[in-house]
Amino acid sequence: MYEKVQKLSVKREPGWLYYVKGADLLRKRTGVPGAAEELVAKGKFVREEGYLYTLDAEGDIARAKLRAAESPPPGAASTATSRKAAAACALKSRKLIAKYIGKKVTAKLDGGLFDHVPATFQFRFEDPKALSKELAESYADELRGLQCLDRAGHWSSSTLMPVAAVSAAGKAGAESHAFAWVFLDWSHEAPRVVITTTDDWGGKRTAPTLAALKLRVT
Repeated sequence: MYEKVQKLSVKREPGWLYYVKGADLLRKRTGVPGAAEELVAKGKFVREEGYLYTLDAEGDIARAKLRAAESPPPGAASTATSRKAAAACALKSRKLIAKYIGKKVTAKLDGGLFDHVPATFQFRFEDPKALSKELAESYADELRGLQCLDRAGHWSSSTLMPVAAVSAAGKAGAESHAFAWVFLDWSHEAPRVVITTTDDWGGKRTAPTLAALKLRVT
């Protein structure tokens, strides 16, 4: 359950990732490596630990309590997990999605995986190292909840790796803002898919394989 903490009425623009950092609302271009952050609005609240802060559908900053994991999440790893193991996970993930990187990838789905109405969704597949860095800059608290980041903010999971950002296709196929992300979970013999959304980082939204998403390259 979300509660508003600051009313802003910000209108989202396509092609931008909006996120709360500290108490400020920032944004940066999606799909642009090293894109600079832009300040959208200064926060006038005190951020508390244990909450997920986000820009809601009305363009206001809202928060919800982070879910306590009922069992170790799929990306769980000990502090001894090396960055070398995480890099190896990124490499094999990239090999699996190579045919999608840089391509227009869509799927017509009922939306249940993304807590969305039925729609045609666009998948922006990226090099996992770049996408993991992009997410770590904006969703560090949420990723620590999935035990994907170490204390220094570096990717530490050797089993869970982000591979795509998801948005809903707009008019004439225009891409809207990303509101969900596709991860590969390598803790199984064959990697399954884990979906997170801006509102749900619990790691409970899953699909057996990428093929189950019925992806189409155009």
